[in-house]
Amino acid sequence: MKGNLIKENAITLVALIITIIILLILAMVTISIVKNQEIIKKSQNAVNTYNEAYINEINELNIIEKQINQYYEKSVTKNNWWNLKDNEASQLQDSENSGEKIVALNDNIFVLLNNINGDVPGTICFGNSSYIYLLSTNENMLKEGQKVGQWYYTTNGEFSGATEYNGDCPISKSDFEAGTIYCETYLDRIIENFNK
Repeated sequence: MKGNLIKENAITLVALIITIIILLILAMVTISIVKNQEIIKKSQNAVNTYNEAYINEINELNIIEKQINQYYEKSVTKNNWWNLKDNEASQLQDSENSGEKIVALNDNIFVLLNNINGDVPGTICFGNSSYIYLLSTNENMLKEGQKVGQWYYTTNGEFSGATEYNGDCPISKSDFEAGTIYCETYLDRIIENFNK
């Protein structure tokens, strides 16, 4: 009986030693593989690459957001489309009358900005010898019941007696000969505004 107990304990001890040896061999093989293939370095490089890509993406998103905000700040709306943007004011031509800027002009039709204050004209007018369309960006220039940003039709070039106009734009770019449009983007905005 005593001999059997010693034999069983000896087998358990041998099994424990063999298990430890196997674990040590596995640990040494794993360490050897990690060292030889530089897995730790590669892992670190992957983390660094990811962090750089993340920072670059954030920077690009910030740039895009800034560009979108700038676009909307410059965008044309029903209430501010008449503001001069970018270098539009430098493209406009001075007329013979003080305070007037010419958007487009030929023998049959004119488009003028009057009384420009900063980047906003006081009045936008266009027409020919028989009709004139007016829009004021300054309520002080209007008569009672008239609104800023509303087009008016007149035959004398005055807001007094002018009739509210809500139709399509009576002019197009094709009405002007080559070289008679001084600020095409601004003329486009005037034409587009009639259809809003």
